[in-house]
Amino acid sequence: MPPATASVSLRRTDAMSVRRRLQAYHAHYAPFFGRRELRGHLHAYLQGLLSDEPRKLIERMVLRLRGGDAPLLAAHRELVAATLGEEEGVLAVDGTDIPKDGTESVGVARQYCG
Repeated sequence: MPPATASVSLRRTDAMSVRRRLQAYHAHYAPFFGRRELRGHLHAYLQGLLSDEPRKLIERMVLRLRGGDAPLLAAHRELVAATLGEEEGVLAVDGTDIPKDGTESVGVARQYCG
């Protein structure tokens, strides 16, 4: 059975209040992010957290809020298809075959070595 969906009634004044609070929150923490681009990422992240996206994964939030940098992703897919795409499949190299046996990391157990 799917989970029940809550109905929420939000007046315009309530939404504006939330917006002002979010802006104040952002303004409080933005200086810690230094560059303007990073502050923009913080703002987008906060918007994503407040969105109705059911799973708050950063990739899903970016794809939804910013269109996922569609031209960049399209160019990447095109390059991958041209250089790796074959009808029979693709070879994927996985670095888990290298034994991890260091002694310098505290509390790290032996890792999988496929």
